[in-house]
Amino acid sequence: MIQLEAMGWSQPNGEDKYLPTTDILATPPIFTIAPGGTQVVRVGSRRPPDTTERAYRLFLREVPPPPKPGFSGLRMNLQISLPIFVLKHGGAVPQLEWQAERTATGQTRIHVTNRGQTHARLSHFKLSTTSGKNPVPMEDHIVYVLPGATRNWLLNTPIAPGSKLHLAAQSDGRSMQTDLIVAEK
Repeated sequence: MIQLEAMGWSQPNGEDKYLPTTDILATPPIFTIAPGGTQVVRVGSRRPPDTTERAYRLFLREVPPPPKPGFSGLRMNLQISLPIFVLKHGGAVPQLEWQAERTATGQTRIHVTNRGQTHARLSHFKLSTTSGKNPVPMEDHIVYVLPGATRNWLLNTPIAPGSKLHLAAQSDGRSMQTDLIVAEK
C-alpha cells in the first residue's frame, strides 16, 4: 500500500522545510500497486498561480503490512519525494548570486542566493582555483534553491581570504560558471 501526501516546501535558513498544505490536491491518497503494475496519480493546484513560483513536494510512502508472527529482522519502507512547482507564466529564470567567505572557524563557505521568481536546480559542481589546476573538493549532488532562498556548502579545505576560485556547475541542465573571491567574515 502507498500513501500519497502533498506538502508545502520552503527553505528557511538554507534548509528544506515541509509543512502540510491544502494548496495542492493529490489523488488517490492511498493505493496499492501490483507487482509490475502502474498507478496514475492526479495532482492539481487549489490556488491560482502567482508571479513568484510556489514549491511543493509530493511524498509517496510505502505503508507495510503488519509483520507475520515470529518475524525478526529489518524492514525497509520505500519513500519517494517529487518536486512540484506552480508559476503563473513561463519564461521566469532563477537569478543566482554566489559568494565565498572564510568563517570564524577557518572553514570556507560557498553560498548562493536565488533572487529570481523561479527555482534553480543545481548539480555537477566543480570548484577549483582560478587557474583550474587545483581542484577543491565540494559536495556534489542535486540541490534546489527556491526563490528568495539561500543554500550553503562548507568546505573542508581551508582557503585563504582573497583567494580566487572558479565554480562550474549545471543549472537547470545548462552549464554555468562563476569566479569568486574568498572574503573574510
